[in-house]
Amino acid sequence: MNLTCLQEAQQENVKLLFSSVAKYSQQVINSIPSPSEKPIHNFSPGNYILVRSLNPTGKDPQYGPGVQVLLTTGTAVKVKGQPQWIHATRLKAAPPAVHPSAAPGSGSATPKPD
Repeated sequence: MNLTCLQEAQQENVKLLFSSVAKYSQQVINSIPSPSEKPIHNFSPGNYILVRSLNPTGKDPQYGPGVQVLLTTGTAVKVKGQPQWIHATRLKAAPPAVHPSAAPGSGSATPKPD
């Protein structure tokens, strides 16, 4: 085979590759779910929540102490005292006993064990 034949074969293969990509790219795009328009949680800044531990042990509670929500997105919450955003599936609303207003003068409270 000479160089011209190799170049023609390469061009033909590239054309086939591009047609395959064009054929399947729209199928891939259509199969990607669109993001939800509605948030997956009802938390808002100022709320108090409990954050589920990533590695709970038998001795430790499954949820940590109540923390205040600072910022929210549709799927995550930023809380006071933690640098990372936390996915809403790890959160639950804190009981009223956790709110600072429930313990006058203390400024913070911890939940009672279940």
